[in-house]
Amino acid sequence: MTEPTDVQIHEYANKLPEVYRCILSSFPATNSRRRYGSGLTLGTIDTYLKSNYRPYVESDTEIALGQLVERDFLEEASEPIPYYTPTALGERLIMAITGVVPVPQTVPNLPELTWA
Repeated sequence: MTEPTDVQIHEYANKLPEVYRCILSSFPATNSRRRYGSGLTLGTIDTYLKSNYRPYVESDTEIALGQLVERDFLEEASEPIPYYTPTALGERLIMAITGVVPVPQTVPNLPELTWA
């Protein structure tokens, strides 16, 4: 699959049904200082969806998460508890939906000594 342009990502984000927009928005909404690529537990996502998606029914979270995983927007881990992490493409989609840019994945390296 080719990498979509930023315009294509924004166009896709604008077409997303509310349940997907809500799930993807849960990543920055539940942790405003989250690092790039950090994920959430199924319980955290489900709680956010219950509070922010009005037509919510019990199976919505798992069905929608399954489709986001299938399209490579999220990765799923099941040990020790169900956990979802945005892929690089998922991070781009989250940024297109929310406008929130996550902080860098790690602390930058210390510069080399210039006097040694």
